Amino acid sequence: MREAGLETLELSVNGMRCESCVERVKSAVSALTGVEGVHVRIGSVRVEYDPEAVTREGIAAAIEAAGYALVETPEVRGPVNRFLARMTRTNQELFGNLRLDCCTLNRK
Repeated sequence: MREAGLETLELSVNGMRCESCVERVKSAVSALTGVEGVHVRIGSVRVEYDPEAVTREGIAAAIEAAGYALVETPEVRGPVNRFLARMTRTNQELFGNLRLDCCTLNRK
């Protein structure tokens, strides 16, 4: 359950290719004051943070200082896109790095 006052930020990250990269990003972001939770997988990071203690820019700077580049993604708009984004986050929380998409589910 999310604590009151915390916000969630999801970022796409270029350059992460292995579990060492995942750990490097996780360590860099976790070290920031105000970060309450960090969930990293190759290519993305989800951060639960206190916006009064740390900003999006501060989180992005920590990732970039660790040697990785952020990918700018368009803001999710509309009910269908919000539903799909929420479903993706839920699947990530439940199944970790196991990809559950049409390619995985239809593989023989």
